[in-house]
Amino acid sequence: MLSRELDTGDHRLYAVAVPRAGGQYGAAVVVMRRLRDRRLVEVFRELDLGQGYRWSTPDEALRFALQQALDWVICGSALRA
Repeated sequence: MLSRELDTGDHRLYAVAVPRAGGQYGAAVVVMRRLRDRRLVEVFRELDLGQGYRWSTPDEALRFALQQALDWVICGSALRA
């Protein structure tokens, strides 16, 4: 499993490439928001980004997860259904 963290403004993004059958990878993400007292609270979690789509490399899955998390932070509703 490969993961990355990214701080952006008041948010911290956690992205994970999750190994799946056949040597492919799924993508998962958690978005945390930093409060005034510096604590982090979870504001978004998606453990199966791409609705079952599988990427051939962990880097591709991570790129997708980070981009989706950034979209969520910027737009506030990019991943809400």
